[in-house]
Amino acid sequence: MLMWFVAFIGLSVGMVYFKQEGMLYHPAVPSEKYRYPENMPIGYRNPLEAGMQYKDVSIVTKDKVKLHAWFVKASS
Repeated sequence: MLMWFVAFIGLSVGMVYFKQEGMLYHPAVPSEKYRYPENMPIGYRNPLEAGMQYKDVSIVTKDKVKLHAWFVKASS
């Protein structure tokens, strides 16, 4: 029984070590048509469609990249 446990742990650690690059999150848009919110299906275009109040926010990073975000205030 101990041998199986040690083998399982060894296999798990080995998989994590050798597959760690594939386990990272790589965001990808499944299709070019879903690149912009207005092209998304109804219910996924903005938080208001899910009943949440939000504000459009633009953030400029230190390296002058402009990011668009939705600010959704948490309900109490």
